Amino acid sequence: MTQFTKKLRAILEKAGKIGPEQATECITIAENEGRPLTEVVVRQGIATEDELVALIASEANLPPVRLSGVKVNQDLLDTVPIDVARDYKIFPVDRIGNLLTIAVANPFDVLKLDDIRIITGCHLRPVVTTEEAIDRIIPEGYRSDDETVEDILGSFDDADLELRDDASDQDSLDLSAISDEAGPVVKMVNKMIADACSVGASDIHIEPFEKKVVVRYRKDGRLIEVMSLPKKMQNNITSRIKIMAKLDIAEKAKPQDGKFQM
Repeated sequence: MTQFTKKLRAILEKAGKIGPEQATECITIAENEGRPLTEVVVRQGIATEDELVALIASEANLPPVRLSGVKVNQDLLDTVPIDVARDYKIFPVDRIGNLLTIAVANPFDVLKLDDIRIITGCHLRPVVTTEEAIDRIIPEGYRSDDETVEDILGSFDDADLELRDDASDQDSLDLSAISDEAGPVVKMVNKMIADACSVGASDIHIEPFEKKVVVRYRKDGRLIEVMSLPKKMQNNITSRIKIMAKLDIAEKAKPQDGKFQM
């Protein structure tokens, strides 16, 4: 059990959010699954992520931050290399002169904060968030190119988004939308893969839902949602991956497997 886990348990018990038996159960689940205790607590419905951040921030006497509302500054990210952000579970929020505002998942680890001061060469102003929030923002923040998901989505032409569902012959398909290296479909798939590599993900999950397509990365055994795409993009993304893996683009009834290198 880490020091932060012990500290968080004490914070939750002090706030009346959890009892000793339930705390032990949550810690066991977190250790068995290799997940942060904060994630298990939220999943069990004991507290929301915002409530956890508020409790931890209050205990540490630091301000909380909601990273979903933070505008990513690409120049600021140069101050903190992606490996440091990923390993130390931090994310740079703002900088004024030599004062760096940085979101941290564990504000009680003073040795880690000292390391970050040395690495960045800045005085630190820590603000509190959760490990899960940092894991969500890193893939988008440390993107592999200058084009965001929103930029790529904005470049789509609705007329090019759907393939023919009744196509039985690959030669009858208009493949320009999914074969043009400068096209938005290709850019989107390339971005998914490059960003997954940049954050050290082991798998990419592209999950179709009724009204959207959700992309998740598996990192350290956990699935982290990184983007939500319009449902109408599903066919093109699927077909692009099939082309890359040399699969039958017209086969939709049977499972296929293939491979490619990037």
